[in-house]
Amino acid sequence: NQALSEPYLFEPTDEDVKGFRLRMRYTAAGDGYFRQHGDVLTAADQPCLRGWKSGAFEVENISRKVEHDWKKAYLARTEGSSSASMSWTFETSSSELEVDRVLVNLDAVTFENGTIEWSVCGDNGCTETFNTSTGRRTALSGFKGCTMIVVMVKMAGGQGDVAWQHTQVCRQGLDDVRTCPIDIDLSLKPAAS
Repeated sequence: NQALSEPYLFEPTDEDVKGFRLRMRYTAAGDGYFRQHGDVLTAADQPCLRGWKSGAFEVENISRKVEHDWKKAYLARTEGSSSASMSWTFETSSSELEVDRVLVNLDAVTFENGTIEWSVCGDNGCTETFNTSTGRRTALSGFKGCTMIVVMVKMAGGQGDVAWQHTQVCRQGLDDVRTCPIDIDLSLKPAAS
């Protein structure tokens, strides 16, 4: 169980409030979080947070792995662990905004009998789950009016001494630092009074 210096909470910046949009993307290759609204990251775009733990709200038995022979990076369970989880939390009430629409791309891969489950939960009690990966940007319904969204990934299963390696989140090429396998995009609107 890794201790975080402090759980991170994604809240709207001034730019997010003006644009009615809160977007977070993570790249395992560059090991950074981006907050830019545009769909394409350029060389001029810099991560707002560096290091996978820096944007996490909760972490249990997760580590970033780099395979230099395969030229890949990803988040996986720590070696020897039978399960793992990680979450990211988004909170908008301080800006007097609420969620209008949620778009997610949650990318992961499993091997052998490894399992990955993603869940997206709102403070209205709504939950949507995905096994392994959404595969593309997916619109989620049921989160209108929420002021808090939690995205969680849970990993388990796999076989043998390398079972931990059979569940991988954000697997990507080391040179692919401008592609973000995790993309959580909240459209916002003024909070109902």
